[in-house]
Amino acid sequence: MVPVDERAKEILVEYYALPGAIPADAPDDYEFELDEAACQCGGVPAVVEPPLRFGEVLEKVKCPLRVLADGSGALLKELEGDFGSAALMIGPEGGHSAREMEEAAEAGWLKVAFHPFIMRAETAAPVCAALLQQKFGEF
Repeated sequence: MVPVDERAKEILVEYYALPGAIPADAPDDYEFELDEAACQCGGVPAVVEPPLRFGEVLEKVKCPLRVLADGSGALLKELEGDFGSAALMIGPEGGHSAREMEEAAEAGWLKVAFHPFIMRAETAAPVCAALLQQKFGEF
């Protein structure tokens, strides 16, 4: 996972210490701990990436399935296909702006509703990722 901007970086580090969300003052073994946790769960080694700006994400991410989590989108259960890989973008507290959602749609991102209730940003990332894996299998 890659934080979209500095605000997302702070939110992710505070609650989950997700890959890509490493603060500058983190201990030297921070990346090692992330990697160990991923491997212990049978996952792939953690990749630590610097934060990207919203426009950079739209420009650089070209997975077959690009999902923008938003309650106004299509229901996850309605999506069908064999995508091979996916990208998931979670909004900041308060959600994405109308302009950001429009730009994401123009870049091929699908708005998808994962849950009938609004989730906190730090909860939405692991919940939505798990629901994508449940629906489409391991990418």
